[in-house]
Amino acid sequence: MTDGIATTSVMGQQLTHIGASVMCPACSSVGHIVPIGPRFPDGWMGQKVALEGDKVSCGCYPMPTMLPSQSVMFEQYDGEGLSSMGFAATDVAALTKADPEHWVRFKLDEQGSCEGLRCTAHFADGSVEEGVIDSRNTVAFDRPNGSPCRKVEIHFEGEKSSHDSVTERLISAILG
Repeated sequence: MTDGIATTSVMGQQLTHIGASVMCPACSSVGHIVPIGPRFPDGWMGQKVALEGDKVSCGCYPMPTMLPSQSVMFEQYDGEGLSSMGFAATDVAALTKADPEHWVRFKLDEQGSCEGLRCTAHFADGSVEEGVIDSRNTVAFDRPNGSPCRKVEIHFEGEKSSHDSVTERLISAILG
């Protein structure tokens, strides 16, 4: 892990978050943490906490799985909590044993680096996921239910959302 929430630590280790940079020892590249399964909506210090089982979007296939660095802090969900996040209580087993082949990966066909750009993917099942473009100009989303992606929005610094197309945003990024 190369990024963490500076003001929050557990057993001397900074708490890490979704989108944080992680050095992958297998492919020697920097990837970003991709969320797998439900998580509490509030997060810590404005960040969604990375959990055991999350993936790292790097150069590896399949994406590596995050391992825990401590065992004193965890998130636990009950049926009511899951349903408030849009999951059925029966989805828990499916989410924890998700097929590693159910993920969507995008690669931007760019000469320069788009690393660090945030994006939002909209899926056919109505779900929306946030991601961060990595050093290889790729972003990956785990899709345990296999739902196809319908639209991807690229967000620039300080931008929350826009009605521009992905192509318009990429052209804007290229031209500066």
